[in-house]
Amino acid sequence: MEKLCGDMIRMTLLPGFTPAKAVNFVERIRNSGDLFTPASGGAEKMVEEILFSAEKSALSLATKRYEKEIEYIAKNGIKTVSIFDEAYPASLREIYDPPLVLYFKGDLAVEDVDAVGVVGARHASEYGLRMAEEISAGLCNAGVTVVSGMAKGIDTAAHRGAIKSFGRTIAVMGSGFANLYPDDAQEMVLRIAENGAVLTENSSDILPLKWNFPRRNRIISGLSKGIVVVEAAKDSGSLITAEFALEQGKEVFAVPGRIDTHMSDGTNHLIQQGAKLVTRAEDILEELNLEYGESPGRKTAKKTVNMEKIKKGLSPDQVKIVDRLASEEAVHINDLCDATGIDMPLLNKELLRLEINRLIRFVPGQCFALRDQNEMNI
Repeated sequence: MEKLCGDMIRMTLLPGFTPAKAVNFVERIRNSGDLFTPASGGAEKMVEEILFSAEKSALSLATKRYEKEIEYIAKNGIKTVSIFDEAYPASLREIYDPPLVLYFKGDLAVEDVDAVGVVGARHASEYGLRMAEEISAGLCNAGVTVVSGMAKGIDTAAHRGAIKSFGRTIAVMGSGFANLYPDDAQEMVLRIAENGAVLTENSSDILPLKWNFPRRNRIISGLSKGIVVVEAAKDSGSLITAEFALEQGKEVFAVPGRIDTHMSDGTNHLIQQGAKLVTRAEDILEELNLEYGESPGRKTAKKTVNMEKIKKGLSPDQVKIVDRLASEEAVHINDLCDATGIDMPLLNKELLRLEINRLIRFVPGQCFALRDQNEMNI
């Protein structure tokens, strides 16, 4: 981690460093002419000024949190990038209130410049879930990155559609990595990070409190060229994302819903207010002038592994699983169940443990495969 990024993390952890102060910091940088390039030293000077002017007690507390944060992110494979780094998403840097630091798992890629946000209700209908998955898969098949919030319902369906189509997807969290939301999101984090990124502006100790999610939504829209609202009630947080998108000069799309259900009130209202009605990915691609091509996707390659080495420390059931996976490039979960004789609930738990330990990876289509030797935690 570069010193400037580390100092900025410490700065953001200062008690009383509010979003308003973050906005002020960004505006000072913009007005100074640095344009987010630290070459002149202006950024470092501003960060040092803020740290130096902090009360001793506040700086001490921030330093303690910083030390714990650095230990946590190193232990859990979390990466960081500041607004001054080249890897920081360019479109996000331009919004009114950009995150000063991003914490993420996976990778940020150049191709994410062509990204579309797909959002909607947590308590979605089967229709809404199907549309979110189909539209996301269609976008990814065209090489577009799908951005969403990893919540239950439409968000999860959007990520699932991207994963199934071997496309890139980015999940933006409203909490820190030590407090995933939903509670069972660990598996989703692993799958998204395989060919995309899970990111947050929050340090690891931040809880998924309700006021964090509206701020999270500005990042979803900031990363995207347009926002698709699939299903939403009138008071849905997805409409906040649409509002951010409009403020940022982005396109807003809405999938029409049944007029006799409140879950369509928000989307149908957006259409009445001028949002473009869409029913398929091609509608969005055409409006954003994105070519409909082929996603580079991900190929499942034959693995070269030292089986004796990876079996050390595994349970008997886990050994059965890796033995079966070693025989093919990818194996369906039902075939694993039949071949190993492990009942499905226990098999799912063992697969998750092996994924967390980075010995295997999920392959879209309910399949699993061994990782390359150099990817394994052994």
